[in-house]
Amino acid sequence: MYTVLKSIVSLCLILSCICGSYAQSRSGRHKADFEILTGALLTTHPNLYRSTPKAKFNEVLDSLRETMNDELSAVQFFRAASRVFSMIKEGHSRVSPSRELIAEMQDKALFPFDVWLLDDRLVVRATRDSSYEDMVSSEITSINGRPVNDIIQCLVGLAGSSSGRDNHQGLIQSLSLYNNFAQAYYYFVDTTNTFQLGYQKRGETESQIMQVRGVAGQIKDDDYLKLPAEREAPVTTEINIKENYALLKVTTFAWWTGKYSIKEYKKVFKEFFKKVSDHGLEHLIIDVRDNRGGEELLGVDILTYLIPYAFTPYEYIQTSSLEYSSLKSLPEFEGDTKFNTRDYVENESGFQKKDDPILKTFDPKAKYAFRGQVYVLGNGRSWSAASTFLSWTKTHKAGIYVGQEGGGAFTTVDGRQMVKFTLPYSGLRVSYPIWSMKLNTSNGSPHSGPIPDVEIQKTPAQLLNGTDTEIEYVLRQIKASTQINP
Repeated sequence: MYTVLKSIVSLCLILSCICGSYAQSRSGRHKADFEILTGALLTTHPNLYRSTPKAKFNEVLDSLRETMNDELSAVQFFRAASRVFSMIKEGHSRVSPSRELIAEMQDKALFPFDVWLLDDRLVVRATRDSSYEDMVSSEITSINGRPVNDIIQCLVGLAGSSSGRDNHQGLIQSLSLYNNFAQAYYYFVDTTNTFQLGYQKRGETESQIMQVRGVAGQIKDDDYLKLPAEREAPVTTEINIKENYALLKVTTFAWWTGKYSIKEYKKVFKEFFKKVSDHGLEHLIIDVRDNRGGEELLGVDILTYLIPYAFTPYEYIQTSSLEYSSLKSLPEFEGDTKFNTRDYVENESGFQKKDDPILKTFDPKAKYAFRGQVYVLGNGRSWSAASTFLSWTKTHKAGIYVGQEGGGAFTTVDGRQMVKFTLPYSGLRVSYPIWSMKLNTSNGSPHSGPIPDVEIQKTPAQLLNGTDTEIEYVLRQIKASTQINP
């Protein structure tokens, strides 16, 4: 409690200086921003020590605090701030580069390859310099003398976007998109513009070494990590009468992206399950791979067609504070932080909400329920509401989960209510939730994501060829089952 009170006082004092001496001088800018950031997290983040014990968390904060001086570059300060969020290990909690840092990056010569990351391997999938075309499909084993496994561990410890102490699949799979690895290497490993590579060409066992130059002009967007654009239709369906299966693919549960309303989602789900029922299909595939989340009650709506009994998705909603006036003076502050104290009950950890739509119990659907074999496809980029959907699927044994570990924590998700602000001196953009929700789940680790019943590890060749190994596996299972039970 003393640490929290000290942080509140410290935060208020620093914020009072924004229009004072700090604003008139460059002196102390990194230290001031660091205290604003850590003070805000210590007083308002709802689940700060979810994956890193408090003593260790504060030890690292003290160590980072000692490095705060005017000699730090913008990249080094961003690295330090990101280290803090990497200890939280919660996918919604993040710090993004300043607009100035992004603009500066546009002229930097970055790592010239787009890559696939496979836990401790790095495979070239595309080159941004045509003179290195023959490197595509090669496996890189070291960069500037540093083994790839060591580089990946460095990114896991610094680059954020993990959920749970032992779950890094979301980060690893996201670094495999676009030029995200090139950006991460610059921000968190080395700002060099030349790269000595240890590598092996596809199908060869002999290691080789070559020097490559970076490629400038790669940064054209406003954010890191870059993710795929949302699809025009967030829900697609397939009814395959001949093969005796139906497919429901949901690419996002985020109805506010403007594609579908909540009502439209539910209408599509109902029409889909009606068709499945009308045709008497016995196999169902639900695909939430690369679904970055949104409204979790949409996932609950799907589950009411699959789970034959009433269930309660959440145990409770927790927040550490009901008062956020100290943050509202920060630049570009956003957040719906008007909480009625009568809606909450105070406890030793903060405040629990008494009632909310997500805390209710949901009954099974009376019509069009499905009782055949269900396969659920997920991966590391199944985030937030998609990951909670996987957790509930596992808990209620609603289907066979096929793919890779989900991108969220199995037992907890933070979200729904968010705050955003910009640190006044560095311009780093901060975003994190102020609600933490305890999932009503069982038979899973709080430090991992939902673990598949059937884990599919793709080979470099399958990744490069675009082979959908999860779908291929499921269709083989359906075909074998149909042959056994014609």
